[in-house]
Amino acid sequence: MELMQEAVDVLWGGWGMVLYLSFPVTMFWISNQAEYFEEYIVKRKREIFPPNEHINRMELEEFKQQMRSRRERRLLKEREREREMESQS
Repeated sequence: MELMQEAVDVLWGGWGMVLYLSFPVTMFWISNQAEYFEEYIVKRKREIFPPNEHINRMELEEFKQQMRSRRERRLLKEREREREMESQS
């Protein structure tokens, strides 16, 4: 049993360190290979942002315009309040 443990220790001592160091390096190299992930990323982006959806784009522009007008109204109200406060003092 002790001989077996010594054999395992020797193997781990030599090859264990190689595996221990090569695994993160290999994972880093794989994750930086664009061709492995390019197809997935392009497909996912097309799902999230469909290329020719004119209706969605129009809705988004309408929403942006509504938010701008709300903000503008709010700022105008704040300015009016400030002017009233200044005129009162």
